[in-house]
Amino acid sequence: MNENAIFSFESIPLIKELLELNHEVSLIVYGANMRPFFYHQKTVVTLTNPTEIFKRFDVVLYYHLGEYKLSRVLKVHGDQLIVCGDASVQLEYIYAICVFGIVTSYKNGNRKISTHNRKYLKQVRLWSFFRPFRPFIIRLYKPD
Repeated sequence: MNENAIFSFESIPLIKELLELNHEVSLIVYGANMRPFFYHQKTVVTLTNPTEIFKRFDVVLYYHLGEYKLSRVLKVHGDQLIVCGDASVQLEYIYAICVFGIVTSYKNGNRKISTHNRKYLKQVRLWSFFRPFRPFIIRLYKPD
C-alpha cells in the first residue's frame, strides 16, 4: 500500500472540481505520512481551494511524480514549495501550481481542530524543530 495515498484516483476529478468551485471537501486520511497529527483512517481533513499565498506550516494536497500527497509546507520560494510529511525527513520540491487543496481543519474522533489554532501551531513548530530526529521518535511513539 502507498504510504501517501489518501483517496482513490477515481475521486480526484470530483474533488478538484468542488475545490475550484470554492466548496469545502472532507477526506479520510490514508497512510502514515502525516503522523503524529493525522492518523490512518482515523483523521478527517477539511480542504479548501488554495486561493491565498502559501505559508510555512500549511498542509497541502498536491500531485507530484505520479502521486497525490498530503504534506506540510516548510519553505516558500516564489512559486516553489519545499514540503515534507510530518512522519518523514525526506524533502520534496514542488511548484505551487501542483497544489489543489489546503487543509483548514482536521478531526480526530469528535475533536475538530483549526489549522490556525495557536496550540496546534505551537505543536507543529515544535515537531518541525525535531525533523532530523523523527525516525527515532516515530519508532518510539505508538498511536492508539
